[in-house]
Order: sequence, then structure tokens, then C-alpha cells
Amino acid sequence: MITALVLFKVERGKIPRLANQLGAIEEVVEVLSITGEHDLMAKIQVRDYEMLSDIVTEKMQGIDGVLETRTMMAFKTYKFHELAAGAPEVELAPPPDPQSAAALETGRRAVKPVLARLTENFDLEKSEIDGIIEAIHAGELNDVQIAGFLVGLLCKGPSIKEVAYIAQAMRNHCVPIHVSVNSELTDTCGTGGGMTTFNVSTANAILTAAAGVPVAKHGSRSISSPSGSADVLEALGVNIDGSPRQAARLIEEIGISFIYAPNFHPVMLKVFGPESQLGIKTIFFTVIGPLINPLRARNHTIGVYKPELVNMMADVVAEMDFNHVIVAHGMDGLDEISLIGKTAIAEVRQKQIKYYTVTPEDFGLKRCTLADIAGGTPDFNAKVIRDIYTGADRGPRRDFLVLNNAATLYVSGKAAAIREAIDLSNSLLDSGAALHKLEQLVEKSHTIGAD
Repeated sequence: MITALVLFKVERGKIPRLANQLGAIEEVVEVLSITGEHDLMAKIQVRDYEMLSDIVTEKMQGIDGVLETRTMMAFKTYKFHELAAGAPEVELAPPPDPQSAAALETGRRAVKPVLARLTENFDLEKSEIDGIIEAIHAGELNDVQIAGFLVGLLCKGPSIKEVAYIAQAMRNHCVPIHVSVNSELTDTCGTGGGMTTFNVSTANAILTAAAGVPVAKHGSRSISSPSGSADVLEALGVNIDGSPRQAARLIEEIGISFIYAPNFHPVMLKVFGPESQLGIKTIFFTVIGPLINPLRARNHTIGVYKPELVNMMADVVAEMDFNHVIVAHGMDGLDEISLIGKTAIAEVRQKQIKYYTVTPEDFGLKRCTLADIAGGTPDFNAKVIRDIYTGADRGPRRDFLVLNNAATLYVSGKAAAIREAIDLSNSLLDSGAALHKLEQLVEKSHTIGAD
């Protein structure tokens, strides 16, 4: 089954008639008026892409009053399991129950002007972003309206301020966590999406906590690789489903907690369904993720999967309330500081940005190949991390972790430069401090209560 979203530019005043005409077409599932007077969006389901083209050209483009049609997105759905007879169908992101007519009307009023501005390539104001995120959070938008917003923003291209506004609004709607620590928190959450290495940012977070830095590791399950941070932590034996109070107590008692994003971001859950059905990758599950830690960790190393995201992410970070952040992209495709070749870095410190490139040789480390630091399943990556912590693996994987950890120790204030932090990182591994911190996290994540 092929699902598509088709945008229609229409003559003024003809929206109601055209909506009815489009709705009468057998393959049209839903019609949405997205700007009130000039635009319609239709959700279409057909057997194959050829049939989609025929429907658009033969049944839609010739309708009187249609000025332009554009297929915004089309994707194929694969169904692997049939529902048992009489079994209820489960939605990825069900709307709130009940979703009142009044709530939906409120959402329609919020989304119409926003989609109108996006279709005309205007950037959104903070108040408009706040209104959309609030409407999503309140269950006032249906999946088609959310999809329209996602596609419109993607087609226009999000501005720096729009990304910052979305991140700030997402923070405001997360489940709050209150923690009492004497120094600023650090995070190592990146965008994901790079080449498949072992979970170095997760190993880095634990190693950073072993240095006495309070760490709030934000993350989720894998979207684009075999193992995400949540996956490998589960394989290591960590309970990732703690309550907000349990997360706070872990940081207060052992200096580290894993903040499992789906448990703390209700807006993410509502966006996930439409995004999955669209089959596209939007900023909500890439760029936004590292920016919305519920504990608002102000020191951060952020690996990004595309070179153009280095400048973009740095600019967004400078718009927000971060303290010291390194944004890194390995020019060989890694979303970490690379041990293979050059890495592009944007360092943001108190809203000032400095750009530079580094190589492994700058830190006294030898280059390696991708195969030397490759990852695999969660169980495989968990064994890699344990082998590094126990000293069984002293090869390139250890050096890869040390390099990235040195950058995190630097932004957290444990060293005056990345090069200076290399020795500290090695000593934490050699002393067994990293292994001890992992064992603490495994034990306490299961035994610390919410009281």
C-alpha cells in the first residue's frame, strides 16, 4: 500500500467545493484545509506508485479551481502481521481519548496560519511555534495536521531560531525532574545517524561520571543503527524505565542517570506516529533530541551525522542557555570525534562559537579503520564496553572512547584542554573507576526507589 500527501493550490473561495470533490475520489482517505482559503492537503492510499501518478494527473489536476498540485511525500507500508479476528487495531500514537470537537477546532485555528506561512516560505515566530507545540501536547491536532506541520517545516527548511524555539517549547512540556547537585550537569546525547560504531557516547557518559562529573544521559532506542543508548544500557543490565524521582536520586547518589526520552517527552510520542507513517526523518528525532534534556544539562558533547549540522547545531546552541558545548562531525561520516581522520568541531562557550578541525595525531593517538571501532547488536556493544572498562580491550576502541571522553571532560571543566584530559581519561579506565561506576549504575537503577 502506498500512502501519499498531496498539496493543492486552489482558487480563492473554492475550498469547500474542491474538498468535497476530492473527498469523492475513492482513493482519497482524508482532506485537510491547511490555510483556510488557498490550500488543501489530501491523504491518498493506492496500490502502487504508478497508480498514484495516475490518480493525481487524471483525477485531480483537471478539477476546476485547482491551480497546482504537488506530491509532498509518498511512502510504502509493509504489514508483517495480520490482526486476529475481532482484535482492536493499535495505533502508534493514539490521540487523547476523548478528542473533543472543541479541542480539534482550537487546534485547527492554531495550525492554519502556521501552515500558510510555511507554504509561502516564511519563518515562524516564537508565538506560532509555542502554539503548535502546545496544541500537539494538548491533543488538539490530529495526525494529518501534525504531518502537515512536519512536511511544511521540512520543505521550507527550519531556521536556526525555529529549531531553538521548538527545543525550548519541547523543554517546557517535558516531564519535570528536580535534582540537587553542586555543579552543572553534563550530557553526551548526539543526533545519531552516523556510521555504525559501538555506543561510544553511552560509554563516554559512564566514564565521565567516573571522573566525578554529574551526568544526565539523555537518549532513546535506536532509529537508524542496530543499537541505541537505551538498547545497550539494557544489555549492560541497567533499568532504563525509572521515574523522575528515581532519575534524580541516581544523579544525587551515584552521579549519573539515564533519561529515557519517550518517558519524559509526551510531545515526542504524539509526533512519532505521523513521522513514522510519513517515512521521513525530521528534526524532532535528530537535531531536537540533544537539545531537550529534561534536566537541561548545560555542558554537552554533541555528535552530528551530517557536516552541515555542525554550524546549524552550534548556532542553535548559542541561541539557548547552554554553557560549554562541543559539536562534532567526523569527516569520514562518524557522528563522534573521529579516530579515523579529521573531525570538524564547533565549540560554543557562553554563546561564542569557535570552529576548528582536529585529527587523532593532535592528541597523540594513532588512526584506525572503521572496522577497528565497529559496533553491532546491543549485546555485542555491551561486551565491547565491558572489555574496555575491564582492560581486556586496549586497542582502537579504547582510544576512540578516550578521545571522545576527553572532549566531554574538557567541556565539563575537568581539564583546560582536550589534550590535557587524555591522561585523566586513561587513568579512569586503568584504575577501574569506570567499571565501578557501571556496576553502581546497574545495581542502583534497580534498587533506588521513588520515595
